[in-house]
Amino acid sequence: MTATPETPADTASRLALIRGRADAATPGHWGTDYDGKGTYVIHSRLRTTPKEGMASDGVVASLVGQHGDQQTYANARFTAHARDDVPFLLDRVTELEQHAGELHHLRQESLLLRSLAQEFRIPLTNSVGGYGEVVVRRWTLAEDRWQVTDGAAKDPKVWIDGEWLPITDVGLEKAHPYTLDEALKTAHQVAEYEGATFEAWVKATKDAYEYQCPQCMRWAFWENGRGTQHGDEVDEFWCQVCGAESRASLCERRPAKGGVK
Repeated sequence: MTATPETPADTASRLALIRGRADAATPGHWGTDYDGKGTYVIHSRLRTTPKEGMASDGVVASLVGQHGDQQTYANARFTAHARDDVPFLLDRVTELEQHAGELHHLRQESLLLRSLAQEFRIPLTNSVGGYGEVVVRRWTLAEDRWQVTDGAAKDPKVWIDGEWLPITDVGLEKAHPYTLDEALKTAHQVAEYEGATFEAWVKATKDAYEYQCPQCMRWAFWENGRGTQHGDEVDEFWCQVCGAESRASLCERRPAKGGVK
């Protein structure tokens, strides 16, 4: 016979009954006293005092067994600890239920934001500076159809079947083949790939060109300034001669002539 699944209302009712039984039980920390013959006596607030010796606020229960009986000892230990364990677990359940309610609320807000979102931007990953991103864009709010694009304002391309294709060649409908989850997963993979490709290109070409500093007009090999990844609005070239940082777009570039780095 298949057991009927417990509903949230059933669980709440059962927890309330457990809480009621715990509140009605003898209060105070419980301890055990062994008589040396196999009987464990559970006391409320068992303690030892200088004048009275062992004292308590009353006997809660007695468990009779045989001397050396490990099961009776385990039962007595479990019963005594239940006085503190049960309220602790009930409080923990209440705390976790509150957290679950908060997470449910956050999830609902997240789902609402996702339903209204039109665009996500995923930065390229690299360790050589500069900034680039892959952009995930929605077709219409009425549909869960998205494109993975390079974000270019002019002649944008979309990532389809492992390559960048011009939107003008693909067409708008075919340019949005992904659900949001698929688009985000693909965009992160593309960002990682493009970042690694850019990093390899920089390492291969940084010594192949010299750049002219617009401040002192001296030529030097490329060295990154602070860059966009450190908060600058644009990527910067750091001049090794005068120390100035200038917009990379303002620097002239020429093939290296074997200058001293």
